[in-house]
Amino acid sequence: TATMYGGPAIGDTVYVHTIAGAYTTAAPATTGDVVRAVGHIVDSFVSGRNTYWKVFFNPSPDFIQN
Repeated sequence: TATMYGGPAIGDTVYVHTIAGAYTTAAPATTGDVVRAVGHIVDSFVSGRNTYWKVFFNPSPDFIQN
């Protein structure tokens, strides 16, 4: 299980976050950060107080440094 940041919604691109073990829907923008798209959100469901995001993982081979 990983933490998702950035106000996710179905269809959003998912990036590796600058926090270890986390993902985000907002591409890292700080100088020196590496931007790596790893997939897209395809579905979600709520269980109790938690929202879970189903991600189609298709990591890009590109590493772009800001």
